[in-house]
Amino acid sequence: MNNTQTTDVGSGKQHLGRRAFSLIVSKHSRFALILLLISIAALLLRHSVGNNVFMDQVVIWSFVLFIVFLIVSFLVAWLIYANYTFALEDDAFRISRGVFSKKETAIPYRQIRDVNIERSLYQRMYGVSKLVILTVGEESLSANVSEAVLPIVDNIDKNLALTFQSELLKRANVQKISQQ
Repeated sequence: MNNTQTTDVGSGKQHLGRRAFSLIVSKHSRFALILLLISIAALLLRHSVGNNVFMDQVVIWSFVLFIVFLIVSFLVAWLIYANYTFALEDDAFRISRGVFSKKETAIPYRQIRDVNIERSLYQRMYGVSKLVILTVGEESLSANVSEAVLPIVDNIDKNLALTFQSELLKRANVQKISQQ
């Protein structure tokens, strides 16, 4: 899989990766897990209090709601994952995200100053990273600001982040040299 990520970097839109999808699912399925715990607790209580119609209903409905919310969380996670793409194009690094309202960002290679990878403990556990792009600041931002930091791609697979970091730095340096 690493070889295909390395060779396919410049061809078309990329997604965050499988590990990023699992992280998105885990973030959106927390309520479903709470319902599962309620269902288990109600099941244990049902056995301790004996035959109780109310406890039977709590067990059944909490388990049904767990299944429903788990399916909904997978669908929401899939929509977020499928609508979060990025690509290396001829002139810029482009990212598109959003389900209902799309946000598209393009960073010209000539403005890229540095590309860093950040990984919190939580991200390291999932094997994902944050790709942070340091760009040359624009005059419209402020007279005192000479650089801008854009956390561009959050929760991208670690290996894919390393590949994009090297490719972005290579393209940024090539464009800077050719303009001088």
